[in-house]
Amino acid sequence: MTKKHIAKVYPVLILVLTSLILGGCSQPAGGDEVQMEEWSITVEVVGGETIQFTNEDALKIGPVEVTIAEKDKDTTKEEEQWTGVLLKDILEYAGVTEFSVVSVEASDGYAREYDPDLVNSEGTALGWCRNGELLGEEDGFVKLVVDGKGKNWQIKQVAKIVVIP
Repeated sequence: MTKKHIAKVYPVLILVLTSLILGGCSQPAGGDEVQMEEWSITVEVVGGETIQFTNEDALKIGPVEVTIAEKDKDTTKEEEQWTGVLLKDILEYAGVTEFSVVSVEASDGYAREYDPDLVNSEGTALGWCRNGELLGEEDGFVKLVVDGKGKNWQIKQVAKIVVIP
């Protein structure tokens, strides 16, 4: 390549690289920030610490997209896209490294226990947005969803997570 040719290509190359770098670092366009209602869930480690896990904590962890297909007897319902945080990430945030069982309790007292395999699954999440729609008061603004499990494994109006070592 001649110096004259490099002099023509160089500014274009700089412009393209700068655009790529700045584009990768840009913030979402105005109004594209994560929307959700305010909520708080008690996370209790039996024999240990109890914390309040809030919507702000969830944003610190960083929302993920999870595909959930709820089972209904012998069939599987249509897949749904959920925005939320993985249950295992909530436990990590709370400082939990080992456990035998995790119990998730709804505001009405309904509770379900989950073994480590389900808790650590990429398909077990606390979601606040289903198929692009924010959950309402009926669901308690957040819902525990478990891929491949029936309705009785999904917890509406999550109020408390109890970790049993």
